[in-house]
Amino acid sequence: MGVFHYSLTDTDLERILSRIEVQKTYPPLMIKLVEEIHKEAYILYNNVKVLRRMASEILDRGLVNIRRIGRNTSALNRFVCGVDGSFYVLKSIGRVFLGIIGLALVSFTKGFESIRQPDIDVKVLIEKVKPPPPISPEDIIGIRMMIGESKLIEKASSMGADFVFIDGPIIDPPSFSDPLYVKERTKALINSLEKGTTIIGVVKRFESTIIASILGNDELLDTDILPILFNTAYKKFGIPRDTATYTNPIIISSSNGNHLSAVFNAYSEEFAKHNYELRIIASFIQPGYGKRPFRVEIISPESSDMEEDELINLVAAWITPGLDVPLPVYLAHHSCMIRKRVAQLVLSEALSRLASTAEEEDLSNIKALLECGEVL
Repeated sequence: MGVFHYSLTDTDLERILSRIEVQKTYPPLMIKLVEEIHKEAYILYNNVKVLRRMASEILDRGLVNIRRIGRNTSALNRFVCGVDGSFYVLKSIGRVFLGIIGLALVSFTKGFESIRQPDIDVKVLIEKVKPPPPISPEDIIGIRMMIGESKLIEKASSMGADFVFIDGPIIDPPSFSDPLYVKERTKALINSLEKGTTIIGVVKRFESTIIASILGNDELLDTDILPILFNTAYKKFGIPRDTATYTNPIIISSSNGNHLSAVFNAYSEEFAKHNYELRIIASFIQPGYGKRPFRVEIISPESSDMEEDELINLVAAWITPGLDVPLPVYLAHHSCMIRKRVAQLVLSEALSRLASTAEEEDLSNIKALLECGEVL
């Protein structure tokens, strides 16, 4: 008799876990929760209707142009890399914390021709930190992870990569007050540009106001208006639902004064020390009707032979069927992910191996520390 194998997707697992959480919730509390959430859902529905009218007006007035993604064939077989990092923090004794950092560099040496056999290089770092209050260990480990990512960007450019996709913004330090990090990141970016590499940041979660500021409403974020704006454009202009779309690219730089921030100014000053102007091409892409938009940021070398729209089209071309983000970002993200349960399992396995040689009293003490949330 054959064995039936059923593969659960991430969505399937999330649904199963959600059902388990519902079953564990105290029933009277669940009833109250449903009642209150229904009230808020009605308010949200009315707000969405208002935003839909605003989106239609924006499009009618031409304040934002929604464009269809075209086919970019000129650069599809160039050397492309994806870079990402993740971390998980474990508590040790006293104020000491252990940071487990995962880093990934995914390489498509022949572009789309390498799509079935990319090279994936992963690295794990263990960082021990003792942050002084009120600094959190996550802030310190986060900076060290980002420095590791910056080194991978440089490595990719040294390997000859034409384009490097990163999961997240091009400039976004975990701590704005860390000048060392800003210098390290700037050095990595400039060295890559000098080697002819274009850096592409894919930002899945953003709190920008680039589009929302057009409305003159300082309470809205781009995440509030963009999904509705894109969906409205699909219906208004008869765009096929499986076609990716994007907003007209804008240039963010100190010379034009567009959408500057304290973080941008810090990097701009650092770039200027190397006789460079920080110039970022920004746009938003929606992979298809009803899908979550993401922001794309691009800095390209002066030697680049591609216009802004060509670069945006290249980014969209790497969103392969079944994905909502470019493949290099997707693979790098999933290759480096340090998951909480996995980290705890590995720790438990390591401690179990000590059982044959360690004294019983020591193992009991370790178990007690683990129960208190302490980790060696």
